[in-house]
Amino acid sequence: MCCLNSISPENLAVLATLVGVILASDLDANTQNSLGNFLEAVGQTILTIAAQEQCLATDESSKLEYERLQKQIEELSLEINALKKEE
Repeated sequence: MCCLNSISPENLAVLATLVGVILASDLDANTQNSLGNFLEAVGQTILTIAAQEQCLATDESSKLEYERLQKQIEELSLEINALKKEE
């Protein structure tokens, strides 16, 4: 599937159209509907998994950023306190 990442959006759309037309050409309308609905369900499942993976990655990234900022705040507080003691 890595080759899909190297195809331009336009070519990917053309490829999807060609595959759809080729698959549908030998099928009756009921089978086309069944296959189309099945492929839609597969696509929705893939999108759901991808969205959840992105959400979890964002949460982890936000957590790391929060921890980094907390550490900076603590370090700045220590520096401020040290400067106050010097006065």
